[in-house]
Amino acid sequence: MKNAYKLNKTEKVGLWSIFWEFCKVGLFTIGGGLVMIPVISRVAVDEKKWITDEEMLDCIALSQAVPGMIALNVATFVGYKKRGVAGGVIASVGVVLPSFLIILALAKTLTGIGDNKYVQGAFKGVKGAVAGLIVCTAYFLAQKNLKNVFQWTVAIAAFIVVAVFKANAIITVLTAGAIGVIYSLLVEKKIISKFGDKSLELPQGRKKSKGKTHCNSDVKAKGDDSDDE
Repeated sequence: MKNAYKLNKTEKVGLWSIFWEFCKVGLFTIGGGLVMIPVISRVAVDEKKWITDEEMLDCIALSQAVPGMIALNVATFVGYKKRGVAGGVIASVGVVLPSFLIILALAKTLTGIGDNKYVQGAFKGVKGAVAGLIVCTAYFLAQKNLKNVFQWTVAIAAFIVVAVFKANAIITVLTAGAIGVIYSLLVEKKIISKFGDKSLELPQGRKKSKGKTHCNSDVKAKGDDSDDE
């Protein structure tokens, strides 16, 4: 987690470059919020190599734990890691500015055509697409973050208490954080000391190489038998 607030200046990145990349993210990502997370990750980690995948996960975790929009928080963290406070401010402005200007331009127009059947139909399609993108984001976060049974248990429990019992999301996140601290201090160390690091990982399927080796040994054994004959 300490990687999230430690500066990463291995390669100098211009403030304009940070602003422009996050401006494009804010302009072309429909749905905002959670939908932006995979897009920011692709730009900052895969394309620009500004931060590592581990640092991105730390940024997402911190962004979820503090107030505010998660996409804006992540953009701020990424900008800060590359260019300090100035980078954080520039990234924040870049990711917010496009939607701000578009809403200002469309607000008056949408007020007049909001009841138009074509506009209503378009909104229905957009809402469906946004819901699908949020599900995709949830898959992305689960794939990147949930590495062991404990994390999966917390994720499922959080989903149940919020979706079924309508629990407060902030209280749920804080409670999960407290449980994580207790688990790390009291349980995880004991498990690692007794069984090793791999004991915390999810069980993996049998590797194909083992089957291949077994098959080869059978063939070799049959060959030996035929030679004896």
